[in-house]
Amino acid sequence: MMSKIVILIAAAGGLLALAGCYSTSAAPDKYFQSADKLWWSIPVSEVLQQPIDAKLYTRYTLWSRTKKISSLNVQEGRILPPGSEVEALFANERRLELKDKNGREYTIIFEPGEQLCDMRAFIRQLLTIQPPEKEFADIRPEMKPYVMRGEVIPGMNRREVTAAYGPPARSRTPNLTNDTWVYWISDDETIRVVFRGNVVRSILNMNAGKYVR
Repeated sequence: MMSKIVILIAAAGGLLALAGCYSTSAAPDKYFQSADKLWWSIPVSEVLQQPIDAKLYTRYTLWSRTKKISSLNVQEGRILPPGSEVEALFANERRLELKDKNGREYTIIFEPGEQLCDMRAFIRQLLTIQPPEKEFADIRPEMKPYVMRGEVIPGMNRREVTAAYGPPARSRTPNLTNDTWVYWISDDETIRVVFRGNVVRSILNMNAGKYVR
């Protein structure tokens, strides 16, 4: 019984952390650096309270068609799996620049109108100093291969979906308790992950009007 309680607490904690944009944040940072309206840089290490020797990892799958990625995380192109080690090169209120272990660089273009949060909350949602074996300890073994490939299948729970796809944009999914979460699979196509309670029942392509799974 005690082990089940510990697992439930860990799962709830992971889901709340990934849903950073869904919580009420503090007053926004000052936006402009000077009269020419350059954005302030944001120290990622301070946002995450990162110790000097600590590494950074992704908390969910990132898709990249080019070096520039929308914060909507459109599901096209190459994937950077959850738990990938990255280095934060630069951040401000509009973009986050990362480099993976292979030297590949990514620029995430932040869309506050879709995420309905600030960049600091988005950074906490995307990145962690927890190594993958701790960050994903609550992912069930049978679901972990799908999560690491950025796939969602019926039978997954909400925590596993957020690890595979990331939290849905708040503009289309205002609350993580909703029975349907909306994700982009192209610039003009979305899918809906439909839950029954805490479990995925189906994945529906709304544009094609058919079930994906």
